[in-house]
Amino acid sequence: MKWPALIIAGLTLLIGCSANSDQILSIFFDGVFPDKKLEEQKAGIIAAQRKNVLALQLVKHDPYEGRECKECHSITNGAANQLKMPIPKLCWQCHDKEDFQGEVVHSPVEDGECMECHNPHESKEKNLLRKPVVSTCLGCHDSEDIEEINEKHSEIVSGHEENKPTELCSKCHNPHASEEESLLREGVE
Repeated sequence: MKWPALIIAGLTLLIGCSANSDQILSIFFDGVFPDKKLEEQKAGIIAAQRKNVLALQLVKHDPYEGRECKECHSITNGAANQLKMPIPKLCWQCHDKEDFQGEVVHSPVEDGECMECHNPHESKEKNLLRKPVVSTCLGCHDSEDIEEINEKHSEIVSGHEENKPTELCSKCHNPHASEEESLLREGVE
């Protein structure tokens, strides 16, 4: 390899690994120095993108986040693939069983099917839900029934327009258990 080719190869490698490679290449090939305003705009866009990424962070179950696999799993040959005990008994080792009891108990709770609605490790939804609240409810409840309820209680639904529609079901209904008919929360008529 001849010296000029070696120099160009070295510069290319150096520029490619530089954090300012766009600026250096612009000067080298175009003879144009970068516009400071444009660089500030790019920095603002990058900061906004980072903020959006942070907003999308996952909700993590405490034992999972702390890498405390042994809290829920039996470790065999270095693998944590067996639960220590069946669901929901395992869940009640940390979660208060009394919070899931009442005069009316939601059938998945009554059947011990916590993981029908919740992800045991992480989720992008609050309370480790597998899907947004309404989508979770519509997994079992017919959308026509919910529309009928919304019409019947339109004053309640319209009074909550500032709330996200994905939270409307759980605003009035306890998804686990209640002393009230239709799993209504206390104080909701």
